[in-house]
Amino acid sequence: MNSASDAIRELAIPDLSRADRAAELREYVEQVFGVLHAPVFHYLISLTRNIAEAEDLTQEVFLRLHAELSAGRRIESMKAWCFKVAHNLAASAGRRIQTEEHYLAASTNPEGGAYRNEVEDGLLRREQTERVSAAMKKLTPMERQCLYLRTQGLIYREIADVLGIRVPTVQTFVARAMKKVVKELHD
Repeated sequence: MNSASDAIRELAIPDLSRADRAAELREYVEQVFGVLHAPVFHYLISLTRNIAEAEDLTQEVFLRLHAELSAGRRIESMKAWCFKVAHNLAASAGRRIQTEEHYLAASTNPEGGAYRNEVEDGLLRREQTERVSAAMKKLTPMERQCLYLRTQGLIYREIADVLGIRVPTVQTFVARAMKKVVKELHD
């Protein structure tokens, strides 16, 4: 979770006052893209429920990042900014999150890892995914969004900024979501 934030902090922000700034800026945006592409893409899949749409919106996020930096605007939290732009693009397209199941399906790789018994492990994974999906369906859309963004490593202040709500409201939504999911998984 924190590795993406750490990787972005380690990237050298280009000196945009130099003559060769365009090449440096392009390289910087490509580096940010390399670090944040997958998390932003998965977030957009969870919002749009459409892989092609999520791909297009992901590209748009990074095009806007380039434009923003080219215009000389400063971005304090690159990760939060990218997620906020992604959120706003998906909202503008009229697509809201429906279930966490789509994210789980897009991010689960059933072929990875060594299994004692592939059939048994597959059934256990499917059962676990179904239980988590059922628990997630019982959450409100805002609870799902807050919980998802929290699992992506965003802090409450960043989530509040992305969703346009207050920090205490984010805390309430995350706490309620966690309580509901834990209750469903243990019933």
